[in-house]
Amino acid sequence: MDLMELFFVCLGAAVVVFYGVKMVRFAKMLYPRVCFPQPDSFFTSMGEWAVVTGGSDGIGKAYAFELAGRGLNVVILSRTKDKLDRVALEIGETTGQKVKVIVADFTEDDMYEHIEENLKGLNISVLVNNVGILPSHIPCKFLQTKDLEQPPSPRDAFCFLRITKVINCNVKALVKAVAPFGVSTPMTGYQKSNMVTLTAEDFVRTSLEYLQAGDKTYGSICHTVLGWMVQAVPQQILHSETMQDSLLEYVKKRVGT
Repeated sequence: MDLMELFFVCLGAAVVVFYGVKMVRFAKMLYPRVCFPQPDSFFTSMGEWAVVTGGSDGIGKAYAFELAGRGLNVVILSRTKDKLDRVALEIGETTGQKVKVIVADFTEDDMYEHIEENLKGLNISVLVNNVGILPSHIPCKFLQTKDLEQPPSPRDAFCFLRITKVINCNVKALVKAVAPFGVSTPMTGYQKSNMVTLTAEDFVRTSLEYLQAGDKTYGSICHTVLGWMVQAVPQQILHSETMQDSLLEYVKKRVGT
């Protein structure tokens, strides 16, 4: 066997091993309760409270309900007290767990001491750092968002510009979390749910089953497949003007704008 032949044999073997490992990982994702088992006391063994940012609606609200259903008291945070109070009442009546409300606007810079003060003394086991905003329901380049350098509303005339608020909320306030694709929430304009676009409740329910699957998870089997498909596309193609424009047109047609 000459060197060239040996090279191609080794290359083929490496490809087989690479995709073999991917297939094994995919097979494990199909059976999370078997491959990533969690005891009934998995969450409560780490503490009594879960903290959920952006907990008044969408994915955050669904996480708050699900974690309360699994025996944790919950702290929910968002900027709208009326919504927080309604959700807190629903969770308390439905699950019997304690609910603490903290009003916090993550687009601002000066609320972290307020949050820390209100969390003192709580035995916290879980943090769901879910809060996030979109400057537009329609995908577009961040710096090309309409009115990006204007205040979000007349009442915010003397506050940060929209661009600053988005950065504060989506960059400063977030760390490593679950990375979903389409979920039907207020932030995404309540897209119609289907096999790919999940309801917040369905997404949260499945995502908690993958907590021991690694540092990063897409939260559901369909989103995992989508993630692998996106990763398989060369970056030059994925981020090309043609691809981005095609995606924008597709979304506009779907939402009817």
